[in-house]
Amino acid sequence: MKKRTWIVASVLLFSIWVFLSGRFEGKFLMYGAVASVLAGWLFAKINDEMGISIPEFIRYFFWLLKEIIKSAWDITKVVLSPNLEINPHLIEFDLDHGSDVAAIMLANYRFNHCFLFIQKDKGTS
Repeated sequence: MKKRTWIVASVLLFSIWVFLSGRFEGKFLMYGAVASVLAGWLFAKINDEMGISIPEFIRYFFWLLKEIIKSAWDITKVVLSPNLEINPHLIEFDLDHGSDVAAIMLANYRFNHCFLFIQKDKGTS
C-alpha cells in the first residue's frame, strides 16, 4: 500500500467531509478526521488491489453527485406537478411483536420514505 495514496485520499475525504458537514467544533473535526483516515486507508487498500486512482475516484464522485442532483430534480418535478394524482390510504393491521423496539424495526424495514407509520394506542378505535 502506498503511503502517499493513503494520505492524499484521507486529506481529500476530510476536505469533502468538512465542506459537506459545515461543523467546525473540535469533536466533529476529530470524528471527521478519524473517519477520513479509515476511509483513506480502505481506499488505498482497494487502490492496490483494483488499481482505482484518485483522479478516477474524483471523477466518480462528481458523476455520483450529478446523478443525485438529477434524481432529486426529477422527484421534485413529479411531486410539485399540478397533475399529480394522489390517493392516500390508511391501512390498519395488528402488530403483536411483544415490544415497541420490534414494531419500530418492522416499520423501518417494511416501509420506505413513501409511507407514514402511525401507532394507535391499544383500546382505541
